Amino acid sequence: MRGWSVLVASLLMSFASASSLSAQERELPLWADRMDRVTAGAKESALADELIRKTVHVRADARTDGDGTAARPFASVRAGFEAAKRSLAKGTATKLKIGPGVYRESMGRMDVTVGEIREALFIIEGAGAEKTIITGADLVEADAWESVGNGVYAMEWNLDLSHVSPSFGPPGYLGHRSEMLFVDGKLLRQVLIEPWTVERQGKLRVGTKTQMVYTEHPVLDPREVLEPGTFGVAELDSSGRWANKLFVKPGHPDDLKSKRVEVARRGSLLRIDGGKENLVLRGLTFTQACSQRQTGVIGPVFIRGHMRNILIDDCAFTWNNFTGLRLRLIDKLTIRNSRFDYNGDGGLNLGHNRYTLFENNSTSFNNWRGHWGNYYGWSMGGIKFHETEFNILRNHVAVGNMSPGIWYDIQCEHIYVDNLVSAFNRLALFFEIGNGPHVVDRSILAHGEESAYRAMIVGPTLMRDTIVYSNAKPKADDANKKHAAIAITYYGRQHSWHRTQRLVRPGLYLHQDNVFMAGPNQGALIRLAPGEGVDEHSYAFRYVGEGNLHWHARSGSGRPVYQHQVTTPGKPWTITSGGGDRFSRWADRTDARVADPGFADPDLLDFTVDSRSPAASNPRLPLRQIDRRWIDQTREFYAWARFPLFADILGDPTE
Repeated sequence: MRGWSVLVASLLMSFASASSLSAQERELPLWADRMDRVTAGAKESALADELIRKTVHVRADARTDGDGTAARPFASVRAGFEAAKRSLAKGTATKLKIGPGVYRESMGRMDVTVGEIREALFIIEGAGAEKTIITGADLVEADAWESVGNGVYAMEWNLDLSHVSPSFGPPGYLGHRSEMLFVDGKLLRQVLIEPWTVERQGKLRVGTKTQMVYTEHPVLDPREVLEPGTFGVAELDSSGRWANKLFVKPGHPDDLKSKRVEVARRGSLLRIDGGKENLVLRGLTFTQACSQRQTGVIGPVFIRGHMRNILIDDCAFTWNNFTGLRLRLIDKLTIRNSRFDYNGDGGLNLGHNRYTLFENNSTSFNNWRGHWGNYYGWSMGGIKFHETEFNILRNHVAVGNMSPGIWYDIQCEHIYVDNLVSAFNRLALFFEIGNGPHVVDRSILAHGEESAYRAMIVGPTLMRDTIVYSNAKPKADDANKKHAAIAITYYGRQHSWHRTQRLVRPGLYLHQDNVFMAGPNQGALIRLAPGEGVDEHSYAFRYVGEGNLHWHARSGSGRPVYQHQVTTPGKPWTITSGGGDRFSRWADRTDARVADPGFADPDLLDFTVDSRSPAASNPRLPLRQIDRRWIDQTREFYAWARFPLFADILGDPTE
């Protein structure tokens, strides 16, 4: 690590003066090449199957008197998990092998302080993510339903998941519920039957006390508020004749008899915390968990607590009420070939992790629960990283998230993003408040609500051989704003609400050999924005462009609209568009050509070009058509969620 220390030190020293600009220009590309070879991810030689000394077997079709051997497997994943823990406590490297099937139970919780569990290798292996399914939902038999009139049916409901709004973020009520009802695997939309309003008292600041004040309103008649394909619950005794029941109005009356109906009853499917080392999850799906927002267990699988050497491979975390997977305090983590899609909040949430490698994963179609509560950007994303160091994100897809697609937030350092496709999210890629360095390589960032790419108060950053395209159409109440495809905010950050109190200074921003394009609906191509304290710290920021192609499809000339955004202390931020002359005040050097790259259909993510294109000469650019199935799934998901963003491209979901 000595070489890394020297490199990081040289980068930090280069912040000190503008005279070191040329050194930073040389170091950032070199750093990216070195980062590609850094030892990130799990030490997989310590996780190999040949190290296993005992295997505990589980099969869904087994007899109930099994003992965990291959000849007499357990029928219950809970029984298998308990047997595996006893083996691990003796220091025996153990595999829990779970056969194909649907397991309607929680595996349970592991206490790593028992015996030698902490260091003993533990592999939890299914038959494949499509075959071994652990679910938080139970089947509902047809005779459980009673008609209450107007096409509405009721079943007894005593789970009482209740409502908890965290003391931060929007208090929207429906966005914090946990109930889920599925018909043939399709989640029905929830409607409030017991309405509340929630108000926050006190200032929203970390370290200060706020109080959430709940006001109950009279129960609504489910026969009047439910539409076909919706459901709701009444869990309070004070709700009179409707109390302690779950109500549904199916799309067709026979659905409750002829189709598979499932209701979520378990919030936690697996929990391991306290410092486990050498852990593998492979070939498993965790789904339909009714996890709650910010109440301890906040996802179907919760892994945290000074862990190291963790591998997650060929797993799926889908259609869970809150975050698909949350990981905290882990060193040497690898996640590959896995899906974190269709979760009610974010797909994947990580914090305080180091040496992490993510390869060939998807975090798409998330935050439907947040959308129901008007809760979009406070703490969720396809992936939300914070305080993550030495991180490689490679061959990743993040599309159709009603949140930022990829969000590196609060002191993320040494970040390498390679071959990312992020599109049709509220933001495609977002770096926020981190000393860096950051590198974005060979990626496609397309279609953000305001910007496809945003950097806010970050250290040295390199983007190269990347396509950034956005054609966001302003909302009706936002028509006067000229949002930019690329938005960069730079100024010194002296402090943070978070525990990390390090100064964050803006550094070199280097763009090399990219194609930046804005569609006719996009207000601007690039916006640079100094903030408060700009006179004190802006000297450290330099924007440098080399070999880039710029195009803004607003007129025949394609001349880009550039913006600068100025801050007056004590007054709202204002945006001034001054074209290239004003933009150049912050640009040391921009040798971008203004020319149409000639993409086949950038709105629908077809970035192929013919040989005459000015982009065709760069073999590292991702000049390809994104699989249309991603677009079709985004269109279908947004129509189901009634999410109108990108309606001009994907179709209006309200029609």
